[in-house]
Amino acid sequence: MGILGTIFLKNNQDNNRVKKINKKKDFNNITINSTNIDNDLRKVANEYDIDLKELDFTIISYRTYYRFSKEDKFYMLNDIEIEDILSKKNLLNPKLELKQQYKINIFKKAIQGKEIKIVLGTNMDYTKIYATIKKNSSINYHDKIGSEIITQINKKKARQGILIGFMDDIISDEIHKIVSHIMVHQAILEDFQILVCKGLERINEQKEIINFLYKDKNRDENQKITLNEKSNIAIVKDGETIIEVIKAHKGQDGRNCKGEFLPKQIMTTNSKIEYKQLKFSDNFEIVEDENKIRVIAKKNGYITTKGYKFDISDDIVVKQVNIKTTGSIKAKDKDIKVNVENNDENVDAIASGIVLDTKEIKVKGNVGSKAKITADSIDINGQTHQTSMIYGKNVKINLHKGFIDADKVEINVLEGGKVVCDEIYIDTVTGGEIKAKKIYAKRVISNTKLMASESIEIEQLDGNANKIIIDPTVQR
Repeated sequence: MGILGTIFLKNNQDNNRVKKINKKKDFNNITINSTNIDNDLRKVANEYDIDLKELDFTIISYRTYYRFSKEDKFYMLNDIEIEDILSKKNLLNPKLELKQQYKINIFKKAIQGKEIKIVLGTNMDYTKIYATIKKNSSINYHDKIGSEIITQINKKKARQGILIGFMDDIISDEIHKIVSHIMVHQAILEDFQILVCKGLERINEQKEIINFLYKDKNRDENQKITLNEKSNIAIVKDGETIIEVIKAHKGQDGRNCKGEFLPKQIMTTNSKIEYKQLKFSDNFEIVEDENKIRVIAKKNGYITTKGYKFDISDDIVVKQVNIKTTGSIKAKDKDIKVNVENNDENVDAIASGIVLDTKEIKVKGNVGSKAKITADSIDINGQTHQTSMIYGKNVKINLHKGFIDADKVEINVLEGGKVVCDEIYIDTVTGGEIKAKKIYAKRVISNTKLMASESIEIEQLDGNANKIIIDPTVQR
């Protein structure tokens, strides 16, 4: 573009700017009828090229309209019929439509002193509208200050589409408290929150929900631990709520402070059974109120089910403890006894990596690698793996190859294992290490290390490379 073209373009832009300035209208107060105050304020601001923030308005009057059919016209609601039309029965009628039209005067904001700052808040359904009167260090009291606060609240309601004079009977007493506060202090010393509209809450229709809390607890605990430590057995304690039933209840439609109808929602459930199908033994207490039923354990133990019948047992009898069936079992403080009866010599009764921590354990069969067993009383009628670990008070084992830390130990054959205890009674030692206060052994063969702080008694000593030591400093 040449120099002349550039000059022409600049002159043309200047001319357009001058025309725009010349077209700018002088703004005087405007009175209009509005059903959407925010939109109308924006239109006026654009038309007169005024910043929207410079505009304010007053509500001169308002009218409420209603109809019961979309094919019908809206009728103006008058004072005579207001109680009839806005009865609870009609408000819960989905065909009723409500709207308001406002006569407003729009003007430019004047420079003002300190004003009362009010913020509206609402719940999700707009069935409760709150006005927060913000803290202010200096407010001049006058006779109409209560009306001034209500006027500001109504302006904010109207801008947000909240109906004025609708379900707001509660506002008068609240405003009176604030006015009294201002009269005394000539200030608002703290934020006041008041309810300025209370609609009809909808109540969602609820089908019966059964929450198996003991399953949820077991699942949550299993998410925090390793695979080998996971348990498939639900351990509970006395006083624990194991099942919670949310009773079915009918719903109710509602209507909010915008005059909108709120249809109730039907809350569904995936449960395939009903509470009335469940049966409980005397080991449970049933506590019921208007909304819930709670099933509470009356003893320590684990949950057993047979069909829909529930019970609590403290005696677990299984063929094998493994990850797939029982998982690990950790319930020492619940007085649970575990009985494992495995007649298959090719399968470990306690599978590899399993953790058992209970009151009493009896095992007919072998203990797998890296299994960890803890109990007050342990009786293993089989053999333990070299990497297994046993912790307890009284431990009895047929053939031991792993590690034991206990108070009192009885072993038929120790084969390369290690035992740390207070007292041990053992038939045959063929390799291994024992540290104890007192050691009683019928027969000791080769490659054995016996260390005691008090005494060692051996009936028959065979083989060689055995170390037998009395040392008062030997400790568990």
